[in-house]
Amino acid sequence: MRVAILIALTAAATRVASGQTEACEASLSGVVVDEHDATALAGATAYLLGADRGAFAEPDGSFAFAGLCPGPDTLRVTHVGCLPLQVPVTIGAPGTTSPLRVALEHHAELLAGITVHAHRNQTGAADVGATLSGEQLDATAGAELADVVEALPGVRQVATGANVGRPLVDGLGGARLQVVEGGTALASQDWGDEHALEIDPFAAANVQLARAGATVRYGASRTGATLVLDDPAAPTERKLHGEALVHGASNDRTVGAGLSLYQRLGERWGYRAQVAARSSADAAAPDYVLSNTAARGGSAKARLYYADTALSFDLGYRGFASEAGILRAAHIGNLTDLERALASDRPLVIEPRSRDIEAPRQAVVHHWVSANAAYRLADGAALRLAYAGQLNDRREYDVRRAGRSAIPSLDLDLTTHDVRAEYVPDRRGGAWLGTWGVQGTSQANRNDPNTGTRAFIPYYDVGAAGLYVEERHVGERWTVETAARLDFRHTRAQLTGLTEGIVAVDRAEWTGAASLGVARFAPAGHSLRARLAYASRTPNPAERFADGVHHALAVIERGDTSLGVEHGLKAVVGYGVGREGGLELHAAGFVHGFRDFIYQLPLPEPELTVRGAFPVYEYRQGDALLAGVDIDAHAPLGPLQLAAEAGYVYGALRGGDPLPDIAPWRAAAQLTYGRALAGRWKDYRLGLGVEHVGRQARYPDDLPRAAPPAYTLARAEASAHLAAGPGTLGLHLAVANLLDVTYRDYLDRLRFYAARPGRDVRLRARYEF
Repeated sequence: MRVAILIALTAAATRVASGQTEACEASLSGVVVDEHDATALAGATAYLLGADRGAFAEPDGSFAFAGLCPGPDTLRVTHVGCLPLQVPVTIGAPGTTSPLRVALEHHAELLAGITVHAHRNQTGAADVGATLSGEQLDATAGAELADVVEALPGVRQVATGANVGRPLVDGLGGARLQVVEGGTALASQDWGDEHALEIDPFAAANVQLARAGATVRYGASRTGATLVLDDPAAPTERKLHGEALVHGASNDRTVGAGLSLYQRLGERWGYRAQVAARSSADAAAPDYVLSNTAARGGSAKARLYYADTALSFDLGYRGFASEAGILRAAHIGNLTDLERALASDRPLVIEPRSRDIEAPRQAVVHHWVSANAAYRLADGAALRLAYAGQLNDRREYDVRRAGRSAIPSLDLDLTTHDVRAEYVPDRRGGAWLGTWGVQGTSQANRNDPNTGTRAFIPYYDVGAAGLYVEERHVGERWTVETAARLDFRHTRAQLTGLTEGIVAVDRAEWTGAASLGVARFAPAGHSLRARLAYASRTPNPAERFADGVHHALAVIERGDTSLGVEHGLKAVVGYGVGREGGLELHAAGFVHGFRDFIYQLPLPEPELTVRGAFPVYEYRQGDALLAGVDIDAHAPLGPLQLAAEAGYVYGALRGGDPLPDIAPWRAAAQLTYGRALAGRWKDYRLGLGVEHVGRQARYPDDLPRAAPPAYTLARAEASAHLAAGPGTLGLHLAVANLLDVTYRDYLDRLRFYAARPGRDVRLRARYEF
C-alpha cells in the first residue's frame, strides 16, 4: 500500500510540475509614455518583481515579456528623470496578453532624482549609444542642434567661427554622420564643416545617438554614427496642449521664441504644429568683437495624424531657413596680410557690434514634405510605407568688387526624393523580432550659372537603391541584434574645366553595412554591450569635385575624381552599472579601422587669387585608424549630485601621420544641488561645473598655425519649475565661460584668425500647458 501511495503521489507531482511548465507561456506587453503629452519614453525599464524579469522599452515606448507563469505580480517601471511607478498586474493564461499603458510623471521628478544627464542605450538594447530627453532638452531649448548634442557622451562640435557648428562623434562628422528627423534622413549639402544642420531640435521628444551602423533603415551606408531626433507621439487628448518658449543670450545679443501646439481631433485625427525664430548680433571674444558673425533664422513644422485599428498615417511639412555671417577677418586680400593674420593674437578686422550680416555670408533654405503609413495585415504582420521630398537651397556670398557682393558666388539647389517600404512579420510569442525593407532615392543638384564664378560644386544626378534587414532576439538576460544593408549608387556629374570645357563623370558603385550587437544584463544593475559593424560610403561631391574657393571656410579646396569607396570596420564595447539612488558609471571604447579613408591635407603654401589669399586643402585617400574611449559617472554626495565625464580620441593614417580635426582629450565635472517642493514651486536646481580641454599634440605639419594651448572653462546654472495657471513654467539660467577666459579651440576651423566667444549669460523660459 505504501508503495502504491508513493507511486500515486509521484505521478501527481509529475503531472503538476508538467502542468506548471506548460502553463508558463503567458505574456505581458505594454507601452510607457509621458503622463502629460503621451510621448513615448524610450529606454524605460520595466521589471517584474515576482518573476525577477526585466525589459527595456523600445524607441516607441513598447516593452514585452514572454514565457511568464500566470498569476499576480508587481511591475516596477523606471525612467531617467521620472518618478518610479509600481503597478499591480495579473499575468493571464497561456495564449493571452495583458496590454498595459504606463504613464510616468515627467515634471515633479526633476528633483526627486535630481541627476540630469544623458542616459545610455536607448537606440537599441545592444547599442552603445545614449539619449537626451526631458529636462536635458529643456536646458538647451532654442539652441542649434550641434550645441544640444554636445551633452551626449562622445560627441564634440566642429565649429566655423562663433555661429556655425556640426556634431562630431568618435572623431567622425560631416558626410560620415547621418542625421535623422521624424524617421527620414536629412538630405542637404553635407560636404562642408561650416554647413550647420538644417534641423531645429525645438519640441523634439528626444535625441538619440546610435553607434556602429545600428540604424540601417534610415538611408545609404555611412561610416560614422547616426543622430536620431524622434518626433513626439500623436496627440491623445482633445484638449489643446502646447509649449511656448522665449530665450536670450548676452554675448551675441540673441533673442528667440517658439510655439508648439498639438491636439486630437475626433476619434481618429490629430495634429501638431510649431514655429520658432531667433536673431543674434556679432559675438565677442573677451577683448574684441568677432565682426560679421551675426545670424538669424527660423523654422516651421506641421503634421496631421490619422489612426484606426488597422491603418495609421501622417502627412508633414518642415521648413528651415538661416543666414549667418562669416568672420570678416578670415578673408584676406593678399599674402602679406594673410601672414600677418596668422601670426596675430587679434583679428585684423574689428568693427563695432552689429546685427547686420555682410559678405562673406551664407544663407540656406530647406523644405521637407513627408508621408508615412502603416497597415496591419490580417495575420498580424504589418506593412509600412514612407515618402520624403526635400529641397535644399544653399547660397554663399563673397566680398566682390563693383557692388557685386549681393550676387551669390555659390548658388546650389539639391532636390531629393526618397521612398521606403518595410514588412514587419508577425512574431508574437517568438524570440526573434525584425523588419525587412527596400529604399529608393533620387537626387539632382543644380547650380545657378549666373553667379559670375566657376562652380565650386558641379551639376550632378544620383540614383540609388537599397535593401536592408534588422533582426533582434530578446532573452531574459541576453539580447542579440543584427542588421545589414546593401546599396547601389549611380552618379553622373558635369565638370567645367579651365581648358577642356565640360567633362562628364559617370560612376556606379556598391556600398553596404552590417552589424552584430550583443547585450548582457546582470543582477545589481550591471550591463555589458558590444557591437561589431562594417560600413562603406561613396565620396561626397566636394571630395570628388570641389575646385576653387570655399568662402565659408576661407580656404581653397580641391577634390579628386579618382577617389573610390571608403570602407570602415568598427568594434564598440560598453560597460555600465547603475543603482537607484547610488553610483551610475558608463564606459565605452571603440576601435575603427579604415581602408581608403578620405581626408583633407593642408598644403604648405597658401595661394593668391583674384579674390584674395587663402590656405589650400586637397582631398586624399589612405588607410587610417581611429580609437577612443569616453567615460561618464554620476554619484550622490550627500545633498549634492556629482556628474563627471572624460573622453579621448586617437586618429592616424597608416605610417603614423595624424588625421586632421581630431578632438583633443577632454574632462568635465559638475556639482548640482536641488530640491523638490510641494507648493506652487515644484523644484529648483543649482549647478556649478568646470571643463578642461587639452592641447592637441598630434596634428598635420602643414596647418597654417600650430594647435592652440589647453584651456579650462567654468560654468554655472540655475533652474526651477512652478505651476502657472493650467500649465508649468520652466526657467533656466546658465552662464557659459563664467570667468571670461580667452581661448582658441582646435576644432574651430577659423581659430587661425580669432578666439572663441567670451562669457555668455543665457536665459530660457518655457511654458507647457
